[in-house]
Amino acid sequence: MYIRTAKERLIEPDKGLRCKVVKGRKVPLATEGVIFWVGDRGYGTSVGFKDSSGVTHWTAIGNIITTGFGLDFGEDPPNGWDELALQVLKAKEDAKKLSHLPEIGHTVALVSDPKNAGMVFWAEGTRLGFKRSKNAEPTWAELDGVVRILLPPKGISVYVLEEPVLPNFSKKPLEKELISEENAIKGLKSITDLPEPLCNIRQITKNEKGIWVALDSEGDLVTLLPRETALEVCRILESKGEEGVTP
Repeated sequence: MYIRTAKERLIEPDKGLRCKVVKGRKVPLATEGVIFWVGDRGYGTSVGFKDSSGVTHWTAIGNIITTGFGLDFGEDPPNGWDELALQVLKAKEDAKKLSHLPEIGHTVALVSDPKNAGMVFWAEGTRLGFKRSKNAEPTWAELDGVVRILLPPKGISVYVLEEPVLPNFSKKPLEKELISEENAIKGLKSITDLPEPLCNIRQITKNEKGIWVALDSEGDLVTLLPRETALEVCRILESKGEEGVTP
């Protein structure tokens, strides 16, 4: 039985990896981009990728070479592929520990329709299904489309999917990270405009596990927050001077 090498596993065509066209007739040779889809469209396994101009291209998987982790095509990581594989595995394990994902048996409610609440009967990745009762029609939702309902007085909790911080060997300087104003709390001008118990948020910080948490004025937990949402709440609190922020 053939066992793939660490290099083959790490740069097997997948979402997020860079690719370059080296064969084929439909896409110009040397076209580069980032893969967003891998699958079979009826003609064998193919990939969809977008170039730096945002143009989408489709080609057979055998027409491309791939790379990732900031490495150039054909470049090897400084300490070898086996060491990189260990680093990637640890990054994914760390991200999993920091994530707060739905589980079967959790009680959830739709963000867009809080009255539509029920128990999770299926969950995989960022997708989940729940029912209001055993014989009710299922509701399907994405991770960021629901909140978990906890027993009083804990209120609600937001699910968090932390992305692994993967090694990056790019020689290009990292761009300064920008906090977009179009995050989860779009157009919100004041925390007090939120429903209970979110309107009581006065502080944002990280707990001992590195997860962003929202606290009230007494320092008691209100809810967990995804990183982007936590930073946006910080911005709102600071702009309104509604209370201290400890990001």
